[in-house]
Amino acid sequence: MKKTSTKAHGIIDYIHATSLFVLPRFVPMEPVANRVLTGSAILTATNSLLTKYELGIFKVLPMKAHLGIDIAQSVVMAAAPLAFAQSSKRSTLPLLVGLSLVELAIVANCETRPKRRFLGFRF
Repeated sequence: MKKTSTKAHGIIDYIHATSLFVLPRFVPMEPVANRVLTGSAILTATNSLLTKYELGIFKVLPMKAHLGIDIAQSVVMAAAPLAFAQSSKRSTLPLLVGLSLVELAIVANCETRPKRRFLGFRF
């Protein structure tokens, strides 16, 4: 199976960040899920802006660090309803775990180095 390019990963990241930010504003949900999704959206966008790949703006983080942050973020997102169990309803757990699994699947299938171009040639 062909791996997802870092450019495609960048596009997915920006769509993912936008979706995580917009979702709690259009779908009524608990305050805990709202905060988790908003924080995750901000972290995803910041991580993408700082990564050394085709769609990064500031190019500070290597791609492997970016993927490590994605994994940590997924684990925290899945565990958030358990950490806030007294204030959280069980309906939040499937949403956050599902989003975490999607993110982990994307990370597992992503290249770790961006393609370089010089005079139109990839190397």
